[in-house]
Amino acid sequence: MLGFAGLGLLGHLHISAYGNSRIGNVFVYEFSIFICLGFMFYALSGWRADWLRLRPLRYIGQISYSMYLVYLGIFTLIATRLHGAAGAALALALTIGYAALSWHLIESPLLGYKPKSPHPHPQTV
Repeated sequence: MLGFAGLGLLGHLHISAYGNSRIGNVFVYEFSIFICLGFMFYALSGWRADWLRLRPLRYIGQISYSMYLVYLGIFTLIATRLHGAAGAALALALTIGYAALSWHLIESPLLGYKPKSPHPHPQTV
């Protein structure tokens, strides 16, 4: 409930960091803490949280670090050309697509790579 309350309060007060005002930034970041804590407590409680185990959400969790690394560049690039929901949807799709390709072509193979030792392990007698 805490997370939804924070989201609702931000929406109700029409507060955003877009104007980069001191009060806007303070409220956005303070309420963001409540939102994150609320959703974290919800997930940890286990109460009706089975939807968090859905395969698509677990996959997003798997590629989330790559998404984090590239989202700002992609969203900034798209925002200069497309505005509104269409731009956000395209940027999200490109972010997920890039992160998925990065996971399957780079990260996953590297995680499975085990270098061959130049010196065999000595046998104990």
